[in-house]
Amino acid sequence: MNRPGTKKKFQTAPAKKTPDKKREVVKENRISNWMWLSAILVLTFIVFFPALNNGLTNWDDTTYLTENPLIRELNSNNIKRIFTEIYFGNYQPLHIFSYAIEYHFYKLNPAGYHTTSVIMHLIVTILVFWFIRSLTENRIIALITTLLFGIHPLHVESVAWAAERKDLLYSIFFLASAIFYIKYIRSKEKAKYLLAAFLLFALSILSKAMASSLPPVLILLDIYFARRLSIKTVLEKIPFFALAIGLGLKAAFTASTTGQVSLHVFTLFERILIANFNLLAYVGKLILPINLSAFYPYPARVDGALPYYFYIAPFIVAALLVLIILSLKKTKNIFFGAGFFVACIILVLQLFPVGPTIMSERYSYLPSIGFFFVIAYFIHQLIDKKPAVKTPVYSALAGYSLFLSVATYQRCDIWKDSMTLWTNVLQQFPHVGNALNNRGTVYGKEMGDLDRAMDDFNKSIQFEPNYENAYANRGIVYCLRGEFDLAINDFNKAIQLKPDYYDALVNRGITYIQTNQIDKAIADFNKLLITHKEDALLYMWRGHALTLLGKNNEGLADLNKSITLKPDNGETYFRRSNTLYNLKQYKEAFRDVQQALNLGYKVDDKYFETLKNAAGN
Repeated sequence: MNRPGTKKKFQTAPAKKTPDKKREVVKENRISNWMWLSAILVLTFIVFFPALNNGLTNWDDTTYLTENPLIRELNSNNIKRIFTEIYFGNYQPLHIFSYAIEYHFYKLNPAGYHTTSVIMHLIVTILVFWFIRSLTENRIIALITTLLFGIHPLHVESVAWAAERKDLLYSIFFLASAIFYIKYIRSKEKAKYLLAAFLLFALSILSKAMASSLPPVLILLDIYFARRLSIKTVLEKIPFFALAIGLGLKAAFTASTTGQVSLHVFTLFERILIANFNLLAYVGKLILPINLSAFYPYPARVDGALPYYFYIAPFIVAALLVLIILSLKKTKNIFFGAGFFVACIILVLQLFPVGPTIMSERYSYLPSIGFFFVIAYFIHQLIDKKPAVKTPVYSALAGYSLFLSVATYQRCDIWKDSMTLWTNVLQQFPHVGNALNNRGTVYGKEMGDLDRAMDDFNKSIQFEPNYENAYANRGIVYCLRGEFDLAINDFNKAIQLKPDYYDALVNRGITYIQTNQIDKAIADFNKLLITHKEDALLYMWRGHALTLLGKNNEGLADLNKSITLKPDNGETYFRRSNTLYNLKQYKEAFRDVQQALNLGYKVDDKYFETLKNAAGN
């Protein structure tokens, strides 16, 4: 009962929302989500816009695009080869197939490839929002994660580098697979969603082997949604793990047999130190993306040991691990985000030797989602618990986003061409043999500056005495200078370091021709043709060498084969005109020299007139 003199206080129950009002709220939220997401996508497009004007570089773009025979014709034979053969030490058929489709439309116009890459990055950004929204059902966390992912400068390497298309491709299928797995969990385990998740995972791992990290992510999703461990949860993962292990081992084997592994030898203990350091280094670059580089060299040992900070890194990682485990008492978000980051990047932390660099920015592309998710969670929690700080926190986020946007916009210009790319690397790491070699190639091949090219190749060999590419390229400069003995010495050294080195063997064969050692030249071409059975260039040079030996009919057969394989090479028509002239087929020889001219090959006027007169008579 109420005491005398007091009034009873009534509390009004909140009005229940009718179904119509609920639908209106959901509709308003969807509209708001798409408005914010659209704004993020526009900003992302703006910051990556400079990439659309970039050219191709001499770092893998030549291998995957300009000199890739598998993408020249979009026919059944090439498609079969794409899906059945190892190319450049990797089995990633969807990656190569995407180039074949683009080549059909764009040929070698860089703008087409870069436009596709930017569009694919926008698609990945949308999927990031969808994934985090499906995971948390919290649009603020999803939008912040998506914003940081879309505009981060560490992703420029994956987007602006044409040859790194595989990051974008595998991420699309990876995230789509994870989204369908969440649907599978939320729909009370409808099998159709699990099947869709598996099929998308298969497409992801056929794009890049790094997709093999998806099965551990599925386990993290089980933990996040508190699924009980059972025979069913184990059995449903077996196809995912089987595919990941099978193609993962295939990728490791092909990489080890084709030289796509680290050239630097470290003990297992040292690799554990490096892996811990790299984990922290990626986090540091994600927080403060400064001094970015396309190439991060391995550290030099100090008195036979790694620098001191490598020995500190495991203790920092262990401390962070303890904090992450303790966070499970309050939330699963930190554990999931950190677990996603580690699961997706652990294979490229150099615990297992991969590539010539200690770390690569492209490796952080998909893993960064987990890190940005944790950051977004902390921001949301801070605002939720202390609404008064909402304005300053969002202001700080806006300022940080501006910093990231400007950095990304400027970073895209670094990938404009090979010269800007390698000069940027050398400004930070002047002793990187790979960068010196690649810049030297630009000086020599593209600019015709043999002196600067030679200087870079000499420095490359000085800093990395066992780097075969620099010897092969220096040999080409010696050859162009007419110093054939020095050229052959360098080619020999390159082949000694890498016995099946294609470029060194081809160029040594050409040099043998120039020094009238024809039999040795043919031996080099024969060796390469065992494994390069459809290489038009090899048939052209062997045909030319056979012609010089007077074996015109054999030479003609090789030159015909070369033209069949590559009918747009003017030099081959010129070489065949020599052979046909020797066979006294003057009209055919004259037609070939005309075709060589039509294809842009420079022909000596006297030779042209000789063939013209012979054909006329």
